[in-house]
Amino acid sequence: MRLRDIVKRIFGGVAESFKERSGELVRLELRELENAFVLLVISPLIGLPGPSTVTSLRLLPLIERELAQSLNVSRRLDDMLAEMLGYLDIT
Repeated sequence: MRLRDIVKRIFGGVAESFKERSGELVRLELRELENAFVLLVISPLIGLPGPSTVTSLRLLPLIERELAQSLNVSRRLDDMLAEMLGYLDIT
């Protein structure tokens, strides 16, 4: 194998890993922006300052999927806390 081919393979692998990593970072950023949007929309409904209640109610159907995901995460967090306390033998 020539040196040129070896260098191409090495840099090709590095480029692929950068592409995969950048895709993961974009998905992570999208999730964080969705969470911020959900918080902004539901904030007046839970008593925090934010957009008007009418605006929040009009935007609520657009965040149905994010609300369902937030509820699933909160249910899982409760279970994780119980598991950690059980592991530490705290009753």
